[in-house]
Amino acid sequence: MFQLDILIDISILPSNIMALRDDDFIDFAKEEASHSATTLLEIQGINCVKSLLMTNSVYAIMDVKSKSLDDLKIKYGYMQDDGAFVIQHGVKGNIEYLIDLLKKKCIEDVKLAKSSKHNQSSLSSTIPKSASTVTSNIEGEHYFILIQNDSNGALKCDIRCCCQKWSSLPLRRGKFQLSNFYRHLQDDLINNFDPISFTTIDEKCSFDILLKLYTHFLLELREYHLLPQKVVQLISSNISNLLEVILKLIKTKQSASVLTVVDLETIFTHVNKLITSISKNEYTFLKQCQKHFNYELPIEIVLNTSEDHAYYIPLKISLSHLLHSGELLDAINNNTQSLIIQSNKDNDLILSNRQCRSIKSNTSNRKNSDFLLLKLYSDGIGITNPIGPKKDSHKFTCFYFLLDDLPNVLRSQVNLIGLHCIAYTKHLKDKDSRDVLMNVLIQDFNQLQTQGITVPCISSRLYFSFSFLCGDNLASNELGGFQKNFNSGHFCRHFLITYEQRLIPLTDISFVPRTHLRHDLIVDRIVSNNDGQTLFGVSGDSWFRNLIGFHPTESLPPDLMHDTAEGNTLTHEREDNFNQVDWDSLQKNH
Repeated sequence: MFQLDILIDISILPSNIMALRDDDFIDFAKEEASHSATTLLEIQGINCVKSLLMTNSVYAIMDVKSKSLDDLKIKYGYMQDDGAFVIQHGVKGNIEYLIDLLKKKCIEDVKLAKSSKHNQSSLSSTIPKSASTVTSNIEGEHYFILIQNDSNGALKCDIRCCCQKWSSLPLRRGKFQLSNFYRHLQDDLINNFDPISFTTIDEKCSFDILLKLYTHFLLELREYHLLPQKVVQLISSNISNLLEVILKLIKTKQSASVLTVVDLETIFTHVNKLITSISKNEYTFLKQCQKHFNYELPIEIVLNTSEDHAYYIPLKISLSHLLHSGELLDAINNNTQSLIIQSNKDNDLILSNRQCRSIKSNTSNRKNSDFLLLKLYSDGIGITNPIGPKKDSHKFTCFYFLLDDLPNVLRSQVNLIGLHCIAYTKHLKDKDSRDVLMNVLIQDFNQLQTQGITVPCISSRLYFSFSFLCGDNLASNELGGFQKNFNSGHFCRHFLITYEQRLIPLTDISFVPRTHLRHDLIVDRIVSNNDGQTLFGVSGDSWFRNLIGFHPTESLPPDLMHDTAEGNTLTHEREDNFNQVDWDSLQKNH
């Protein structure tokens, strides 16, 4: 029979897991037991390891009869015929795994404490002479002991070091054990070690710099070379083994010098500790990335069902990092002013999107005349196992953002094209899930347009305005609410042209462009009919209908690469030969 115990690996736990509380504990639980499991913990006030393990039954809340819990029960459980609620098996399994993992951690800590007597006997040989031992300390001066009863009446003992650090002493066989205090002395020796005391080390060097460099190294392995976390952990483990071998060699070859073996051992021990702690688990690694590289965790969006998720990074955060230095902002301002000067010399030239009619109408009522144009781009990607038999087994829809005022020399640089959102394509086929995602993205973009952001390089707020939503023809038609086929009907999203009319020379026919009024009337008619039928090439509302400055007839530019290659680009825009009978009937019926 398969032994489930092999799945419980306490090495993935953070070293300070027992001290995690509130948000830190919840973040850790999300990594290990999913968002749904942590929701069940949060609503019961379980905010640390102790409160979780002391709770008799995490699932007992499902038996509480309260209307305020109905949404929770429906989302994470199901009702039996007798009216009893049962939690989902997947959620229950995640919680039980987390509990078993933490229980095993506690058991291992107890085993470690039992071996503390042996550690205490050898403590004098492992701690350098420069560190004071407990036997040479004076109570009240070097340490302070507090013995009292806890809330349950049990006797407890806490000891405070001269560094103001409190440690709880475990009670075993009627005696308080000093193992925790000894461990604190060892850790304190390493953490307080000052490398600047050695003349051979640069004054600017510190363990924090080492931590930053090594985190950057792991980040490159993961993001640039796509190495999985297991491989990164293997690299860290072997580096630690290498340092241990180096330390042994130094001990055997060491001669009389200013730098003693004890000093070297202290340094290497601390380096080993830093290296192994970074890659020990995903939570610790991401925390280091946030500290040193302003790494932002994507925000999870729960779609129509708890199993469906999308992820995005708010535009305010991405743009604040992008424009932080001010150099890029200066280049954008210089480019914008240069284009304005050139266009003023010749009104017939269209040099930037700022001269487009749709953008002028969108920005005409803005209180702030200084703003940057921001465009979105949508595309689909497929992720495939290169050695697997099936291609594109995971299809995603991605939304990117790009500053529209960038100089031409910077426009195509990859680091200036930011990923805004990613979601499974199959999840967006569900209208309710799609509406949830779009509401979040549109609200984020609208807040950016109305509230702006603050960047350190300028004294005033920086505002943005939507310009265009780009994509290939199929993606643009889907996002705009147009038909998703091009071999029949009114296939063009810019003109009212049928598939049968596409080959007629422009000298013999002219086509009416789609306008705001015409398109809105068509959409209203489709919504009122509610029969799923396509009318004049329109299938329904646009995904971005509530985005400020967006309209399907103007905000979805042509896909020039495909249009030019396929010969679909129209070169004339006239309104004098529209099918008047159909249009008049549409207006009358509306």
